Amino acid sequence: MVTKHIKYAKYVIRHKFFVMLECFKHGLIYRGLKHDISKFLPGEWFPYVEFFYGTKAKQVRDETGYYKPTDTGNKAFDFAWLLHQKRNDHHWQWWCYQRTVVGQKYYLCRCQRYWKCVVIGAVPPERKVMVVGVAQLV
Repeated sequence: MVTKHIKYAKYVIRHKFFVMLECFKHGLIYRGLKHDISKFLPGEWFPYVEFFYGTKAKQVRDETGYYKPTDTGNKAFDFAWLLHQKRNDHHWQWWCYQRTVVGQKYYLCRCQRYWKCVVIGAVPPERKVMVVGVAQLV
């Protein structure tokens, strides 16, 4: 039981170490230090440990190492992944809020100066994303 926690801790620490090295090379000290720190919180830690190293853990990565972290069928992990995205600004989901109105998906995306309302779906085939409106923040 403890072994799966140790394995996951090794994985997270190794990942953070290499991200920190790259951030430090570019002068991004704070970003390197805070990267994925939320993975140590219980709401992310325990579901991640069970999903990747638990007794029911299955091979989720393909031969390239990629895995699709959404809709895994494991509700605890899916929620932990959502929490992780919303806690960490290195994920695009931190910057966007999704709303569905009358079957149409809308994303309200924030950046330093602008809020953009982006419509996904029902757009011309040559455009994957259509900007509906832009409002400058004061």
